[in-house]
Amino acid sequence: MSKRLSRLIPDLSQTVARFPAAILVSLALFVYANLDIAGYLSDGFKAENPVYLAGAAAFMAAGSLHYFALGRGLGRGAGFLLALIAAAAVGAAAYFAQPLRISWIFLFAGLLPALMIAGFLHKDAKQGALWL
Repeated sequence: MSKRLSRLIPDLSQTVARFPAAILVSLALFVYANLDIAGYLSDGFKAENPVYLAGAAAFMAAGSLHYFALGRGLGRGAGFLLALIAAAAVGAAAYFAQPLRISWIFLFAGLLPALMIAGFLHKDAKQGALWL
């Protein structure tokens, strides 16, 4: 299966291999969105549906932890597990943002830089590497 996918779409297979938890979150959100728009889960046009923001937050958290694990030299299994745990925790926090009094703006304002710098959070990282 992997060889067929890499022959069909070579860049996509490398992305799936590097960020499997983020891909799973993305696929789950894709399936949910299609079922939601089709009217199977809700009316499809509710403005206050928190699942989409929770999915976006979980996607960013999973990507950040994948980068963090790659920067630290952790194995694929450890990176995948860390990314799944982070995606579940941040996704749950984003989903229950109103009862927990979490601001989505501040949540995403923290997740965006984390996604950019997570790979450089180790002691061997050079200061200029982040900016290049």
